[in-house]
Amino acid sequence: AGLDILLSRHAGREEVIFGTTVAARRVPALERTLGMFVDVLPLLVQVRGTVRQLIQQIRQVAVGAYTHQIPFGSIVEHSGIKQENFCHPLFQLGFTLHNYPDQPVAAGNLILERVPLPERTTHCDIEFHMAAQSGRIGGHIHYRAGLFFPEQLADWPRELQDIYQQMVLDVDCRVEEIKISNGPASAATPAESNSSL
Repeated sequence: AGLDILLSRHAGREEVIFGTTVAARRVPALERTLGMFVDVLPLLVQVRGTVRQLIQQIRQVAVGAYTHQIPFGSIVEHSGIKQENFCHPLFQLGFTLHNYPDQPVAAGNLILERVPLPERTTHCDIEFHMAAQSGRIGGHIHYRAGLFFPEQLADWPRELQDIYQQMVLDVDCRVEEIKISNGPASAATPAESNSSL
């Protein structure tokens, strides 16, 4: 919910749509199959009401989307929107919660461990990648370097932390009462920079 408030404020819109990755193992036979079975769910959120109402709305939207998963390719095909340049045609914001274990995992005689990969390009204008590690939630932001300067997004992690602190203090406050100290980011302009913060 905090991320939706942040995005709503910076976009100047109540309506936020973002894509989130999910395991695409809807067929029980795939549960024990090795491989990357990932799909994307577009989620539409109306950022208004109280924090409690926003959290309830997001829960309802997410559970409904997970329960009635339709492959993303089918959604795009039926929408009639043309996909260009590997960009997602229905949203420009992505969110991924990485829920892999902190420690290596043993599987028989194999030991599986996470290997860091080099920075990559993004398929959205902005992607948020979050993970719980050592009892804390952390993450990073990938963005299209041609759309943003690094300094435009540099305050977002602190702003997000401020939003969550206010949400915890009063879940019955209205979302428009939550303050972001720096206000909206400046207009996006092309930059040549690293594609990750």
